Amino acid sequence: MSPQTPSLSATRNHTLSDAAAAHLDKERLLGRSEATLKTYRGALYRLVAWRAAQGVADSREVTSAHLEAYARTTLERVS
Repeated sequence: MSPQTPSLSATRNHTLSDAAAAHLDKERLLGRSEATLKTYRGALYRLVAWRAAQGVADSREVTSAHLEAYARTTLERVS
């Protein structure tokens, strides 16, 4: 990864919000359109809110099991 590209692990406080912001910054640097960034932002912040409600705010604590549970919850909501 280049020095100009933020990584999710490079966030200062390791909060999910910081990780989401770093990811959006990376996508912006990659030239994503504003419409794409808006879609990504909405999806990321819904995930951040869901994880915070589950008691996990540190991005280093998120596991694949968390992401799978979020995906199931999201699919149930739209079904």
